[in-house]
Amino acid sequence: MGINSERLIFLVAFVWFLCTAIFSEGYLHHDEHFQILEYANSKFETNEFEGLAWEYDARIRSAFQPYVALQCMKTARFFGVENPFVIASLLRLLSALISFIAVLFFIKRTKIFITQRYHLIYVFLSYFLWCIPFLYVRFSSESWSAALLLVSCSFLLKKGGYSKDIIIASFLLGVSFLCRFQIGICVFGIFIWLAFYKKESFSKLALFLAGIGSVIGMGCVIDFLFYGDWNLTAWNYLYVNLVEGRSSDFGKSPFYFYLYSVFRYLIAPVGFLILLSSLSFLWKSKSKLIFWVILPFFLIHSLIPHKELRFLIPLLGFVPFILVKFIAKLENRRGWPIMKLGFILVLGLNVLILGVVSFHPVGNGNVHLVNSMLEEVPGEDVVVYYTEGNNPLDPLGGLYLNFYVNQKLDFVKVNSIADFTSKRDSQHSFLFIDKTQELELDKSSLSLVEESYSSNYLFFKKLYKYKPKDHLLVYRLN
Repeated sequence: MGINSERLIFLVAFVWFLCTAIFSEGYLHHDEHFQILEYANSKFETNEFEGLAWEYDARIRSAFQPYVALQCMKTARFFGVENPFVIASLLRLLSALISFIAVLFFIKRTKIFITQRYHLIYVFLSYFLWCIPFLYVRFSSESWSAALLLVSCSFLLKKGGYSKDIIIASFLLGVSFLCRFQIGICVFGIFIWLAFYKKESFSKLALFLAGIGSVIGMGCVIDFLFYGDWNLTAWNYLYVNLVEGRSSDFGKSPFYFYLYSVFRYLIAPVGFLILLSSLSFLWKSKSKLIFWVILPFFLIHSLIPHKELRFLIPLLGFVPFILVKFIAKLENRRGWPIMKLGFILVLGLNVLILGVVSFHPVGNGNVHLVNSMLEEVPGEDVVVYYTEGNNPLDPLGGLYLNFYVNQKLDFVKVNSIADFTSKRDSQHSFLFIDKTQELELDKSSLSLVEESYSSNYLFFKKLYKYKPKDHLLVYRLN
């Protein structure tokens, strides 16, 4: 019965991840698009790199993921697929597949540390903790590094610790590092664990370092092929952001930022349980591999002035394991029936949020809205009017989503809603506005095509972080 139930969860999770990849159109953070897809698109289309994010000229981004995206674009074109929205979906599907396999590997390797009666809930949470599917399907540095880190730890936890497992783990850690240089902190922690707690031989430690070093060397070659000159992008990243302090230009936060953010932005009851279980685990597990992956990573990120919650995504895959271990330890404690009821209620809330966020465009929906608009009039020339700050393909004011640019789109800025009324003269005219401007609009000759947030998702956004200026609406002239 247990085995069949697990297989059912795996099957549902596989389908869920694929569906989430298809429906979660767009990008969660600007870096996901501008530092991967735009790099690859510039190399693919023109081999010219004007108008890219400042990070390109600074050479602080490994070319590994842009190079993967570039090869996927070439493969898609070979098979006649040129629609950028379809290509972006294929990249998310690739991420979904890699992440699904990574979680599966980790579950198989760590189930022995979980009480058998909690195996099902462990498998369920590993795939269906509400933020895991929609974060793990992103074609982003955080998501890929998270998946690769998870698999590498799976090999290191393998009983016996053969040299080949060390080599495979080091290779995967190296690739994870190329995706996100901050994984170097995890590499340091893992090395400490291997050397002082697992007490591996000198030869195995040398293999571990040599495996990571060889991948970094291959990364340098990929950087050369992509950028056209030799660079140590990891060193550039460290120097520009920490020595020159460029990252602090994007904001500074106090040391306790991540503690507060986990509680607040993972939705308070769920976030509180994650925070409490994680602190309990770290307090009692200093000899464990996961301890040495999490603690250095968390502490160093807490010391760096610029903080964003997404920086902790590489640690997300360990959370279900920590949660279930925590719950299992409480089973024989006083007050367990009340605690059990609380856990069930939190699980129910988790499932509700999961259903809302998994099948909805991410970000402010600008990419999805452009796609919806094009699907309204397939193959036709379109005039897109927009008010200040609401050009869907110019979200940062001068940094364009060239990957999605279509020759049939003509963008025209209007100074006001009234200005749009006087200018609209195309058979296929659309207007992009934000929620704050909706009351000014005369809708008598307009029909709403779509808006950024559905009613269910809007409720979630208001729990999380809602800004009416980010809530876009696209109307079509009748």
